[in-house]
Amino acid sequence: TQPRNQTERWLIDTVSRQAQKAGIPMPDVAIYHSPDVNAFATGATKSNSLVAVSTGLLNNMTEAEAEAVLAHEISHISNGDMVTMALLQGVLNTFVIFLSRVIATAVASSRNNNGEETRSSGIYFLVSMVLEMLFGVLASIIAMWFSRYRE
Repeated sequence: TQPRNQTERWLIDTVSRQAQKAGIPMPDVAIYHSPDVNAFATGATKSNSLVAVSTGLLNNMTEAEAEAVLAHEISHISNGDMVTMALLQGVLNTFVIFLSRVIATAVASSRNNNGEETRSSGIYFLVSMVLEMLFGVLASIIAMWFSRYRE
């Protein structure tokens, strides 16, 4: 898609120049309609990424300010932050599910009068769900902390 106006041309040229300086392939560039001043970078790899900016950012910031924001977003791509966050989420979610089920199994297991182990599936399900929610909140806090740390 070709730029439709001078602002779009400036945006594409700026992202291209910054990507080249960062040593990464040119990311896709998008503008989305929102009065909020915002920008973000996303993508699975450095060669398959996107930088998006809001119309609010383009309308309310000077070119120098917008260029600084774009450089920040390009640095996320260059540093592989999206992949790092996806891997962290995967590891955290694995621990959430594993720990919840191990604890739920221990809580739901009991011994009857003959010393045989029995399990209550209702208790297992309830304990597992409650722990997954609780541990999920803790995992989200860890992920948010790491995200802020990377900023």
